[in-house]
Amino acid sequence: MANDEPAVTLRSPTLSERISDALVRRIVRGEIQPGDAMPSEEELATQFDVSRPVVREAVKELTVIGLVESRQGRSTRVAQERDWNDFDPRLIAARIDTGAFDTVLLELLELRRVIESGAAGLAAGRRTSPELAQMEAEIGAMEEMLASVDSFEADDIDHFTDADIRFHGLVLDATRNHLLIRLIELIGPLLRVGRRMSLERRPDGPAESLHGHQAILEAIRSGDAAAARQSMREHLSWTANLRLDELDDDDRGAPLASRRESTPG
Repeated sequence: MANDEPAVTLRSPTLSERISDALVRRIVRGEIQPGDAMPSEEELATQFDVSRPVVREAVKELTVIGLVESRQGRSTRVAQERDWNDFDPRLIAARIDTGAFDTVLLELLELRRVIESGAAGLAAGRRTSPELAQMEAEIGAMEEMLASVDSFEADDIDHFTDADIRFHGLVLDATRNHLLIRLIELIGPLLRVGRRMSLERRPDGPAESLHGHQAILEAIRSGDAAAARQSMREHLSWTANLRLDELDDDDRGAPLASRRESTPG
């Protein structure tokens, strides 16, 4: 019997998307600095051997990410870094590829500690029995993965990351705070990358992560909001040590702006 299901095809990037990706990397690498004028359409068309309309479309995509700003009658310029959309998957990918992701990862971890610690406290007082059962199931999945492999490969890390994301999603759902849930959804791509990198960079990453999740689960199960907040903070703090433990003691409490100067990449 013939299979009537349509074949699944993956869409290849368009020519303008490939050019915009290349330009994103140039900007992230600092080849074109914030405030600098972008090369003209004619120059870019010559460099990439494409038509000017294709270049125009590529530059429009950079505008969507917030990397460039264009004003009528003035040249298109690279925007200041504070105006970039750090949550855009294309910018995330460029920072990873160019080795400039460590500072973003630090900021992400600080953001998570601020938001998710409070969320865990709310979840401890609001979670339902079915939600608790679902959290326990995700912890069980993590435990099973750790018990079944001697060392984590790429696929294992992906599966563990999926369970990690589902667990934290359940904690957020239990807060009953729709704005909070929506906020985390908006930064979902960045969170996935950050979680995966945290697991990859430490040999004991999955085991440490599981231990942290278990402590959070126990606090939420007991309804202890203070313990849930503390457990979540401690769980996220060990991850921050991926880079913070390489800084001098005097730098650890420094603002992010000064930490950028101390952190390579």
